[in-house]
Amino acid sequence: MAADRTTKAETFVTRLGMWGAVRSLCPLAAAILGSIALLETLAPSAARLFPALPSSTLHFFAVTIGLLLGLVAHYGAEFWDRVAFPAWYGMHGRWLAPRRPPLPFFPTGEELKRAREEALQFLPRKPGTDDPDREAVKLARRQAERWARIERPALLAGVVRGLLWPALFVAALAAAAALAAGLAGQREALRLLAVAAGGGVLALLLLGPYTHLRLEYLTRLYRDVTGHAHKKRERH
Repeated sequence: MAADRTTKAETFVTRLGMWGAVRSLCPLAAAILGSIALLETLAPSAARLFPALPSSTLHFFAVTIGLLLGLVAHYGAEFWDRVAFPAWYGMHGRWLAPRRPPLPFFPTGEELKRAREEALQFLPRKPGTDDPDREAVKLARRQAERWARIERPALLAGVVRGLLWPALFVAALAAAAALAAGLAGQREALRLLAVAAGGGVLALLLLGPYTHLRLEYLTRLYRDVTGHAHKKRERH
């Protein structure tokens, strides 16, 4: 059995007694604060490109736009769970074994694939058009104590994924500003390109822990389905 990749993080949050906050407040707070912090990296360049604007106005725009971006990122974060992640690690995901992820810090899906295939025989409906993940969640949710442990990696992944859209947005915004500054002959284009590259790298680095946590959640989910089914058979 593979080691639990989230034990230290879960233990830390448990000791702090913050699972309620991780479930409700932390994802939104991370998205908003992360958006504001990332937009603030553009403030020095904006000050040089628009010297007539006072710094207080630039920071006001960074906070206001960051707040809106954070809300959009938070409520649009389901895209990563419902579209992006299944394309990589779903039933026919591109990164499942024996295929390899494009970068080494992305996990392989071998462990999830084995756990899913073993659990499919115990799901009440064979997955065809149905979503096997959804069926497994329905089973696991029937026992609150078991579900509380299963969902923890998904809750932590939800905090990380809230930063993905802000990082990509700032990277795109900085790249567009760098292009405009370059066409205008402004030296600030190089710094804006550096910010754009940093935003893109940050998004890639965030995808690493996000996919690890999401994989741990689904692997734990399918193993619970299988283990519970075996226990029921032994009782009968």
